[in-house]
Amino acid sequence: MNKRKSVELLMEITVQALAELVSGDEGISAFVLAKNHAVSTRKIVNKVQFEEEWQQQIDESEVFYVFTTLKLAPNILQIAGSKYQDLNRVSWNLIVPNTFTLEPSQRPTNSIELLMMAKLMLEEIQGGHFSYGELVEFLQIISHIRKR
Repeated sequence: MNKRKSVELLMEITVQALAELVSGDEGISAFVLAKNHAVSTRKIVNKVQFEEEWQQQIDESEVFYVFTTLKLAPNILQIAGSKYQDLNRVSWNLIVPNTFTLEPSQRPTNSIELLMMAKLMLEEIQGGHFSYGELVEFLQIISHIRKR
């Protein structure tokens, strides 16, 4: 239950960050370029920091998926205080299909359609004494923070 809620809240802040990179009706190329630049510079956008990216197949199909690893931004981690000190261990992957490996009829036409195909995978929290319940609690606290 708490892990599923964590994934929902992380998807929300991830989509908000991506929306700041490009407008929703941007073409796929502009979206991919902006995301690639954010990853290559480890850019901080709103509440998240882009970390790394790679491609791999998930199943037997010919489709490759792009995995983008994200973490909470350092300025958000400063808010955490000692109660949430293990938040720096939290990372997640936004997973979208590489559109060039999709059948032409399945290809999205803009970034919104691509994000509708996205999945989010929360990495297991390594070490520390941090629970998914505490992650949900913290994500609900920061959901009220607006971009300054």
